[in-house]
Amino acid sequence: MSEEKRRSNARERVLSILKLFGATGVKNTELVKETQRFGARILELRKAGYRIETVKQGPGVYLYKYHGPQEKAPRLF
Repeated sequence: MSEEKRRSNARERVLSILKLFGATGVKNTELVKETQRFGARILELRKAGYRIETVKQGPGVYLYKYHGPQEKAPRLF
């Protein structure tokens, strides 16, 4: 499997989890179970126009909240 395909699959998994938890949010400790590079996948999703909020919960613990796609968002994939 190519590197881009792996990234795409990981991006889709992260997006699915974010959508599932929505505005309630999901912790980084859960996202890391799906992919070690979840931060990179979140950055890619943001660049693609998805609104994802980061809230610091404590030392090394962050909550990621999904607020849906921006209107007329550019698509990377």
